[in-house]
Amino acid sequence: MTQLLSAHHAAKNICLHWKDAGFEIGEAPLGASVNQEFGQDLSAAPVAALYVFVDEYLALLRYTTYYFLSAVPQSGQRAMLFNRLAVRQLRTVAAIRALCALGLDGNARVQLRLLHEISLLWIRVRIDPQALEGFQAANTPEASNAFWYRYISKGKNEKWLERELADKKHVWLGAFDKALEELKLKVSITAHPSFLQAYLDSREDWHDQSDRFILGSPSSASHFTLSMTLLAAAIPFSLKPEPAYGLTAIDMRTRGTWHPVHSVAIDWETYNQKLRDMFPRLFLASIRFTQELREAEKSDKSAT
Repeated sequence: MTQLLSAHHAAKNICLHWKDAGFEIGEAPLGASVNQEFGQDLSAAPVAALYVFVDEYLALLRYTTYYFLSAVPQSGQRAMLFNRLAVRQLRTVAAIRALCALGLDGNARVQLRLLHEISLLWIRVRIDPQALEGFQAANTPEASNAFWYRYISKGKNEKWLERELADKKHVWLGAFDKALEELKLKVSITAHPSFLQAYLDSREDWHDQSDRFILGSPSSASHFTLSMTLLAAAIPFSLKPEPAYGLTAIDMRTRGTWHPVHSVAIDWETYNQKLRDMFPRLFLASIRFTQELREAEKSDKSAT
């Protein structure tokens, strides 16, 4: 029998969402192979279910890189730019996952701040040709620094997107104001030396139950970090109505066995759009786990 809110429960839930979206996924989510690659059994860890959702995101991000690579031969630099953003997103989510699993939640939150900035930038370069051109041209440390100050520092990009997307009647996950305000508040103390983060790190180190010399074990502190990772990483794929990427891609399904297949014969563009739509779909599915795990943790603390 599946235990409520367990890793197994999350995996079954994810498989049902794949099936409902028309994909023939089989008995295990795509992220099962990601968990094997990390080589750490997290099934009994606090908030284990959230790791399962993050692993599914990582698998989806890898598929996203495949799509942009498939467009490089015919669409050139534009396709390569989005492939690079997808790889950056994938590696940042992977870093958060790895750090949390090693008990380094405070360090993972530094990466969470970066992830949020990457996600917002991804949307910006899709709808602002001038920003896209500036991002491509920022190929030296000096130019990258100048681009950051012009477009991103002091919340510039976030404010620009809020205005632009509201004016054009877009719906997107960046409008989760309360959650994102909490994200920015809690990660801000990790970006610079602070007494509060030093206190939190030392408390986690003191209470860690592992017998390792340096690294720790997963803790309930990562409930916030992992749940916010699921929100932040889904932002680039949540924009509706969605502007076209404007790419011409080669259908990679013709080269050997491709998994997962879709139950309906659809073209490569539609197939990949449905794959990318799994990000906001899985984020919404994860909300139940996020909320109920938080309530369970509160109940455990009050009982002790």
